[in-house]
Amino acid sequence: MKWKTILVLGVIAISLYFAYANFKWYSLPEEKREIAELVARREAGKALSEAEKEKIAELTEQEKADYHRLGLLRGRVLSLGLDLQGGAHLVLAVDTDKALEIEITRHLTTLRRELHHIEGVRLLQDKKIVNIEFAREDDYQTIRDIVDENIWSLDRKSPTEIVLAFSHRRATTIKRDAVVQTLGRIRRRVDEFGVAEPLIQPQGERRIIVQLPGMRDPERAKEIIRRTAFLEFKLAAPVGLISEIISNIEATLAIKEEEISFPVHHRQLLTDIGAPFDMVSFSEDDFARINSVLQKEEILALIPEGYSFAITRSLGEAGRRFRNLYLLKEDPVLTGALLENAYPSFDEFHRRVIQLEFNRHGGAIMSRISRRAERAYNEERKATILTILLDDVIYSAPFMKVRVGGRPIITGDFTREEAMDLSLVLREGALPAPISTEMEMMIGASLGADSIHAGIRAGIIGFIGIAFLIGIYYLKAGLITIFALFLNLIIVLAVLSMLRATLTLPGIAGIILVIGMAVDANILIFERIREEVKSGKAIRSAISAGYQRAFLTILDANLTTLIVAVVLFGFGTGPIRGFATTLSIGIISSMFTAIVVTRLILDLMARRKSFTGLKMLQIANAPQIRFVRQRRKAFTLSVLVLLAGMITFFARGEENFGIDLSPGGGVLLERHFTAPVYAGDIREALIFIGIEEARIQQFNDNKGVLVRIGKGEDYEVTVQTIDAQLSEKFHGLFIDDEEFKRTDVIGPVMGREMQRNGVLALIFALAAVVAYITWRFEIKFGIAAIIALLHDVLITVGILSILEVEFNLATIAALLAIIGYSLNDTIVIFDRIRENLKSMHGKSYAEIVNTSINQTLSRTFLTSLTTLLAMVSLFVLGGIAISGFALTLIIGISLGTFSSIFIAAPILVEWQRRGGILIQNV
Repeated sequence: MKWKTILVLGVIAISLYFAYANFKWYSLPEEKREIAELVARREAGKALSEAEKEKIAELTEQEKADYHRLGLLRGRVLSLGLDLQGGAHLVLAVDTDKALEIEITRHLTTLRRELHHIEGVRLLQDKKIVNIEFAREDDYQTIRDIVDENIWSLDRKSPTEIVLAFSHRRATTIKRDAVVQTLGRIRRRVDEFGVAEPLIQPQGERRIIVQLPGMRDPERAKEIIRRTAFLEFKLAAPVGLISEIISNIEATLAIKEEEISFPVHHRQLLTDIGAPFDMVSFSEDDFARINSVLQKEEILALIPEGYSFAITRSLGEAGRRFRNLYLLKEDPVLTGALLENAYPSFDEFHRRVIQLEFNRHGGAIMSRISRRAERAYNEERKATILTILLDDVIYSAPFMKVRVGGRPIITGDFTREEAMDLSLVLREGALPAPISTEMEMMIGASLGADSIHAGIRAGIIGFIGIAFLIGIYYLKAGLITIFALFLNLIIVLAVLSMLRATLTLPGIAGIILVIGMAVDANILIFERIREEVKSGKAIRSAISAGYQRAFLTILDANLTTLIVAVVLFGFGTGPIRGFATTLSIGIISSMFTAIVVTRLILDLMARRKSFTGLKMLQIANAPQIRFVRQRRKAFTLSVLVLLAGMITFFARGEENFGIDLSPGGGVLLERHFTAPVYAGDIREALIFIGIEEARIQQFNDNKGVLVRIGKGEDYEVTVQTIDAQLSEKFHGLFIDDEEFKRTDVIGPVMGREMQRNGVLALIFALAAVVAYITWRFEIKFGIAAIIALLHDVLITVGILSILEVEFNLATIAALLAIIGYSLNDTIVIFDRIRENLKSMHGKSYAEIVNTSINQTLSRTFLTSLTTLLAMVSLFVLGGIAISGFALTLIIGISLGTFSSIFIAAPILVEWQRRGGILIQNV
C-alpha cells in the first residue's frame, strides 16, 4: 500500500502543478498574456514586427522581469486551438507541375541563346516538354552537342525535330525542392508578420499546413502567405506592334462572327520631347471579357513569338476604374531573384512606393538597360518602357529616360498596409510555384472565446449532474467516485499540458465524454462489491474480490475504446485529432483513478474498525426481466428503423454531407446578428446577388446563421459580396466584424479525400475491435459484436439523415466514439455470460444470457445515464459548432444500450439454437 500512496500523491502533486499553471495563465487579462508571449518570443530570438518591438520597448526593467516569469509559466500550459481562440487554418497545395514548367522555361531561355546562330531553328515549349524544330537534318548533331544531357533527356521525333524533357529523377527533385522552398519562404513570411506559435508543416507530397492561432487579421495573413510574389522587369514591345496586333484581333473576331467584342481604346501619344509610345486602355467592367479573348487559341496565334500581353492592376478613381494593356517581350531583363531588400517609402510627390534594392549583379543589369534607354531617348527619340510585374500583373510602367542604378521603385497608389505587406513578400522571396487553397478555416477571436465559455459551461453542468446522480445512488462510495472523477479531469489537463498539446473544441467534447464514461469502471467495481457482499463475504474481502473480478472487464472495455481513439488519431486531422488525444488520455487516466486511487481510499477506510460496509441504493433487487424472449420484436423494430433511415440517406445523396465530406467541397459561413432575423429575408438577400443554391440554417434564437454555398473560382469575392449584401439588407443588425465571423472553405479534392478517410476510419475501427473481441472471447462473440456495431452506426446515420443533420468530420469522430462505447456495453455483458457459462450448470443458453443481462442491468443503466447527461449538457450548452457531434453521440449511446441488451446478446442465443445445442454441465 505504501508504494500506491506515494504514486497517487505524486500524480496528484504533478497534476495540481500543471493545473495551477493553466488556471494562473488563463486568468490573466488577454493584454498581459500577449505581452508575456512577446517577451518570450524575443528571448527565443524570433522575429517581431515593429509594433511588437515598440510594445516591449515601453516596458520598464521590472515589468520585463515580471513578464519573463509569466513567459516561463506559458511553457507549462495548454495551447488553445484555432476554434477556441480564433485564427486561420490553411491547407495549401503547391503546384509542383507549374514549378517544373517554370524551371524548364528558365533553362529554355539559356538554350534559346545558345542555339540562336542555327538558321531556321524554333524552340516551342508545351508545358513540360520542349520541341526543337530545325530546317536542315545536318544541324541535328550540332544541336545535340549543345544540349546539356545532364539537364535534358533528348528524343529525336523526326529528322528535323527533337523533343526535350527533364528526366524523371530530375523532375521529382524539382517538385520536392519546390515544396521545401515554399515551406521555408512561407515560414519566413509568417515570422516577419509576427504570429505567436504558428504551425507550418508539410503534409504528403505537395501540401503544406499553416495554422495561425490568435490571428486578429487572418484575411491579411492569408494574402501574405498565398502571394507568389514573382517579381519581373520586362521591356514593352516597339511602338506600333501592339496596334497591328489589336487590328488583327478585331479582324479575327469579326470573321468568326462571334458576339464578342474587344473594347479597348488605343492611342499613340508623344512624350515631352516628341518620342512616340502606345497607350491601350479599357474599362474595369470589361476586364473579364478582355482577359477571355486574350486566352483564345486563335488570338494567341496572332502574337509574335517572344511576346505576350500583360495587364495592369486596376487604376483610376471609384466609378471610373480602368486598366492598361501592354505587349511585352517574354524574357524578363531582371527578376526578383537578384533582389536584396524591399521596404515602403515615399517618392518626390509624397506618394507611397516600394523601394527596391538589388545586389551588385542586379544593379549592373539595371544600369546597363537604363543607359541604353537613356541614349535611345535622347539621341533617337525612342521611348523605352520598362514594366514592373508582380505575379504577372503590371504595377508600374515607367519611361526609362535617365540612368537608374540598383534602387528602382514600384509605384501603385498603395495604402500603408499594402506597402508593408508587399515589401514583406518581396523581401522574403518569391514562391517557386503557385499555391492553391484546398482547405481554409477563418475563425473570429470572439467566436473562439464564445466556444470556450460554452464548452466549459457544458462541462461544469455535466459534471454537477453526474456527481449528483452518483453521489445519491452510491452514497459514501459515490463521494469517492466524485473525487476520482475530479482527479481524472486534473490528470487529463496535466498530461495535455506536459505534451504541449493543443486543446480544440472537439477536445473539450472529448473531455466531457470522458466525464460521462469515467464513472463506468467505478460502477462496475461497486456493483461487483455489492454482489460479493450479498454472497456472504466480509466487506474487506468483498472489496478485494470486487476489484479483482471487475479488472478484466474494465480492461477489455477500455482497450476497445482506446483502439477506436488510436484509429481516429491516425485518420483524423486537426481538431479531430484533439478529440482522439483527450479521449485516449481520459481512458487511461480513468482506469488509473478507478483501479488505483479509489482502491487506495477504500483500503484506507477499511483499516478503521468502525468501517463495516458500504451502503448503496439499488434500482432493482435481482431483476428477472425476460429480455431474450423479446429479441424477435427488437430485431423487427431495428430492421424497420434501419430501412427507413437508409432509404432517407440514399434519397438525400450529397445533401447528407457537410463541406468537409462533400465530394464537391464548398464554403460555409457563420454570421451573427444583434437581433433575430427571418431566414426568408436572408435567402432573399442571397438571391438578389445571384446565389440561389444556398443552404441556410439558423441558431441562437435566429440571431446566428450558417450559409453554405458551392466553392467557385472567385469564392473570396463571393464571400465579400454576401457580407456586403447582408450588411445592406440588415443594416444595424448584421455584425460586420471579423471577430464574429467564421468562414470554412473545402476544395473538391480535399472533400473527396476526407470522405474516403472517414469511411476507412470506420472500417478499420470495426475490424480492429472485432478482431480483439474474437481473440478475447470466441468467433461467435465477434460476429455478434460486429452486427450490433453495424446496427448502432447505420441506424444512427439513418436517424441523422431523417433529422437532416449534416455529416462532417466531427460526426465521423462521434460515430467512432459510438463504436467504442457500444462495444464497452457489449463486452460487460459478454464477460458476464462467459463467467456464468462456467457456473450455471444445467441452465439453457437463453437462461444464462438473460441472467447475465439482468445482473449487469444496473451498470448498463447508470453508465448510459451518466454519459447521456454529459452529452445532453454538451448538446444544449456547447453551441452550434459542436451540437451535431453531441446529438450523434446521444443517439448512438441510446442505441448502444439497446443493442447490447436486445441485439448482441440475443444473437448468441440464436447462434446457439440454430446449432441445436443446449449448455448443460459446462
